[in-house]
Amino acid sequence: MSNTLALIDPNKITFDPKNPRGEDQEQIENDEEFEKLIKSIENKGILVPLIVRENHSEIYPYKLLDGERRLRAAIKTNKQLVPAYVLETDESDARILAYHIHELRKPWDKISEIRAIKEIIEELKKKFKKIEEKELKVKLRDITNKPDHDLDDILTLLKYDENVIEKVENGELVMSYLIQIDSSFIL
Repeated sequence: MSNTLALIDPNKITFDPKNPRGEDQEQIENDEEFEKLIKSIENKGILVPLIVRENHSEIYPYKLLDGERRLRAAIKTNKQLVPAYVLETDESDARILAYHIHELRKPWDKISEIRAIKEIIEELKKKFKKIEEKELKVKLRDITNKPDHDLDDILTLLKYDENVIEKVENGELVMSYLIQIDSSFIL
């Protein structure tokens, strides 16, 4: 994977609809820290470059991998150009990279991390059409550095549909109960 530092029109960068942290525009813009970021960018510019990859679209030639808050603040402050590392990578490698970038920052909330891992699994299955579950788990262990028991829990939860995951996220269901129920059944 190679990268180049460039100055890019922020309006030529599309946001990732699968933001690894799962925050939407309203959540970001209503966060009091976002106002501080806007003031900082107005006064000093963007100090940490965004990370994008080529998107192969005339309207949005770049897709954001990291820096959603910075990009939204730059657009709000009408910045003409923003610094960005442009990575040459495919979608699955980009998804893995985004996971690692976010993992190194503030701790994930469990459901956001699970959704990010779900996206990685989907990309790995696209990239490796006939990947077996055992091999998939090995790749996930290498990508996430998670112990097997944590990966088993995550993979168990991902067997359920999005409605169940949302109930866990909203506190209507307890993840450990689902895992215990699942492990109690003989398949």
